[in-house]
Amino acid sequence: MKKIRIFNIFLILIIFILTSCKLSGSAYEKDPILAFDSYIQIVFYNEDHNEEYNVIKNKFLELDRDSTCYSSNSTNTSIYDLNKDRTKVVSDELIKLLVKSKELKEETNGYFNPFIGRITDLWKNAIKEENIPSDDVIRNELDIMNNTELEIEGNSVSIVGEGNIDLGAIVKGYALDWAKEYLKESNITDYYINSGSSSIYSKHDINLSIRKPYNSGYIKQFKLNNLGVSTSSPEFQYKNINNYRYHHLISGITGYPVNIYDSVSVISENNLYNDCFSTAIFSMELDDAIKFSNNKNIKIILFKDNNILYESSGISGEN
Repeated sequence: MKKIRIFNIFLILIIFILTSCKLSGSAYEKDPILAFDSYIQIVFYNEDHNEEYNVIKNKFLELDRDSTCYSSNSTNTSIYDLNKDRTKVVSDELIKLLVKSKELKEETNGYFNPFIGRITDLWKNAIKEENIPSDDVIRNELDIMNNTELEIEGNSVSIVGEGNIDLGAIVKGYALDWAKEYLKESNITDYYINSGSSSIYSKHDINLSIRKPYNSGYIKQFKLNNLGVSTSSPEFQYKNINNYRYHHLISGITGYPVNIYDSVSVISENNLYNDCFSTAIFSMELDDAIKFSNNKNIKIILFKDNNILYESSGISGEN
């Protein structure tokens, strides 16, 4: 786990390159927060806001403990505990996150599926051991996933079926939206949060560059303010086996990693959407991805083989 976390702080620098546009005001870069297997960077402008930073830090650490699939904790019940025991009493925040996960499953027509945990674990081990599972195994796991549901009564949650929950595709976006609303209520309007290599939200004029995967240079350089961006790419978590790129971005429809794109970026004010939809769109065919983005009123950049396949209108900047 430690090696993964050290790796992700490097990703902050190589997926999103940030520079400030404003010439006035002091920047206060806070200590990185280690959560969601990433180092999260928060920068305030003009004032230090140390008290608010500590509130955000504690909330991010709480969400990290609650949403982890890998360990139990002494504070609140985690997803790991729920997957293991099948029925648990969980925190208010985890209830909200689980309810959102069910809604997002419907909104993405199953491309995001919170019950994909067994399949993602299967692929992680298969890629590590270079032993690709058979179609029959994948079909069986898909059947298990698609026949799993949640029953929620108050703070009591039960997993009905044999599937396991994995909220890794949405928890960063959820945390960013929580921080965004908290800082709004605190009348803090000049900051940005880089949520560990793949998601960023800015309330400060910054120049954002999204790096090309598997190559040098940038997909897009543009100004960002009052918006968030999430990018999904397998560049740092893949292995070529039998001339096919296998990776961690698994389709909730087919149960397989797909390689329609090398990178998918989603831009909107809704960080939860950005985080979830960048993962979901990664497995969609091009026409479906464009239709989905138009229906959801989000902007997307779809990149493959050193070229932009599609870019929503209205994204200013340079390619």
